[in-house]
Amino acid sequence: MLILIVAVLLGILSVWFLALLGRRVVMPRSPKLINFDLDETGQLIRLPLSPATQSAGMHGLWFNDDTAHARIGDVASIDAVNGFVDREVVGVLGGDLTATKSGRWSGHAFARPNDVSADFMETSITTETGESPAWVFPTADSDGTWAVHVHGIRTSRFSALRSVPVALRLGMTSIVPSYFGDSDNPGKGNRPSYLGQREWRDVEMALDYAVDHGARRVVLFGWSMGASISLTLSEVSRHRDLIAGLVLVSPATNMRGTLVAAAVAAGVPSWLAGLVPFSLSHRPFSFFSGLREPVDFRALDWTQPAGRVKVPTLVIHSDGDTDIPLRITRQFADANPGMVSLVELDAVPHQLEWNSSPRQFEGEIERWVMTKGLDALEDDSLAG
Repeated sequence: MLILIVAVLLGILSVWFLALLGRRVVMPRSPKLINFDLDETGQLIRLPLSPATQSAGMHGLWFNDDTAHARIGDVASIDAVNGFVDREVVGVLGGDLTATKSGRWSGHAFARPNDVSADFMETSITTETGESPAWVFPTADSDGTWAVHVHGIRTSRFSALRSVPVALRLGMTSIVPSYFGDSDNPGKGNRPSYLGQREWRDVEMALDYAVDHGARRVVLFGWSMGASISLTLSEVSRHRDLIAGLVLVSPATNMRGTLVAAAVAAGVPSWLAGLVPFSLSHRPFSFFSGLREPVDFRALDWTQPAGRVKVPTLVIHSDGDTDIPLRITRQFADANPGMVSLVELDAVPHQLEWNSSPRQFEGEIERWVMTKGLDALEDDSLAG
């Protein structure tokens, strides 16, 4: 009897432990705030030194519970001994930066869509769980080529705004949709992430919108988990014949490998890190992790089998990414020769490739798009 009781207790503890591991991945977390100080002029901000805060280029600092935004510019000085970095304050929107001492550091250099273009439209897309807001950026030069910009896990449409300017210059009408679980949708960011397995269905509705409004060709711009969503759409979308190209940034191309690598980078022993995808792919662990359906990690792995990618794909990634290691992206490119072009930029943290070098980032996209004949400004193949 005692053995039976011990066995039951161990079973319960195992389910609880594995579910806890899974919840750490898929359930929302409180924003990670950092403390800062402004100088007496309000033009310099002092931040704790980290790979992200010392990364070059334009960044964003959300404060007042993400209702206000400060645009933060170049590094002015670094004090490695005392562990801080001073940067320029370029502008503040929606709040008083002098009245607070903490905020959320991000790569969101654009705080609103009209920072990208004054000519944009707010719209709403009907999905399975309700209305999902989206931004649409029209261009007078469009020949029916649309760009769909897909953000990553636990963020919002602001993250994907960084790829809109280059798409507009290339003559692509752009749509930046939201999807299940993000802060713009019902639940306000409190719903679990299905790691792209569920979210793609909402982005599919954005493709419906694009086609209904004249899209005859689509290029998907996928950021982080948005890359996984984009790759899924290229295979299963009812509009997959219109998807002419993918541009993927810091991409999640092997979700199982990504989760294990992230757990190891966070200090979790490798044997334990391997249990994270197991907990999310098997019932009842996935249910107690907060998911109504387990995750099929085989479907979310484009590093195998070889040749799975059928759409011309540009990948921009950096070896400074500790969230999604570049080695996984190299495996992805090696597994899909002839379809995937990999551009490796200087070492920066996850999804900061545009921030550190916007001119190079956009130049690589422009060259690739023109080489593939996807630019609306130069391609007349769809006209008439």
